[in-house]
Amino acid sequence: MKQGARWRIGFGVHIPFLGAPWLKDGLSLSTTNPVFEPLMQVKLREFIDQDLKMWKAPLICSLFHARTAQAILDTPLQPLVTKDKMIWKGGKSGKYYVKSAYKICVSEIADNSHIHVLGQWNLIWKLKVPPKIKNFLWRVCRGCFSTRARLSRRGVSCPLDCVQCSNNYEDIIHILIECPKVVQVWRDANLWDTIDRLLRQDYNIHALIFNFLQNFSTGHCELMATIMWSLWKSRNMKLWQQQNETHV
Repeated sequence: MKQGARWRIGFGVHIPFLGAPWLKDGLSLSTTNPVFEPLMQVKLREFIDQDLKMWKAPLICSLFHARTAQAILDTPLQPLVTKDKMIWKGGKSGKYYVKSAYKICVSEIADNSHIHVLGQWNLIWKLKVPPKIKNFLWRVCRGCFSTRARLSRRGVSCPLDCVQCSNNYEDIIHILIECPKVVQVWRDANLWDTIDRLLRQDYNIHALIFNFLQNFSTGHCELMATIMWSLWKSRNMKLWQQQNETHV
């Protein structure tokens, strides 16, 4: 509950100044900070003008350093709230639900940077290709593939060179775009000039894919997706089964 509970402040009559999650976003002022020791028994009401329902800004600014004072002044007061009450910030109703707690854990505790990828995801699902290829493209855009570069960043001891060309740094862009053997595949499909141009605009695999899906015909998009899936499959066959494919 501590991660998402906070006070909705009306008059601040019963809210302790220290230790209670009344600051914006449910934060609190530390009870262990020696600077705050004289305020251990003080209630929040002492810093609120009860008639105007505003913070006593001059008093706050005179007692605390700028960052703490600004955090207090940025915390909204609720003019229509006559009774202070604890609410749950994870939902609009202010009530606690397990689902809302899960959302808070995902957004504030877990590393969810891979989730927030901008793009028209519906363009992937509209492709007339097998579901495994759609899923593959979705995972590429999410950064979910265990390339040697990604494994190394996560502390896994493994070679960093490309499985296909035994050279260079094996990340997802190298596997699907820049490996010399892969470049030839794109040339044979008459797509290399387009792929190279998009990559120069934004050196990012998911940006390249979404740009391609938005600007080219359905047939070309389906060909692009199928080639990428085949390139990944070919790489894995060589890595795990020591098989070389002449065409991917």
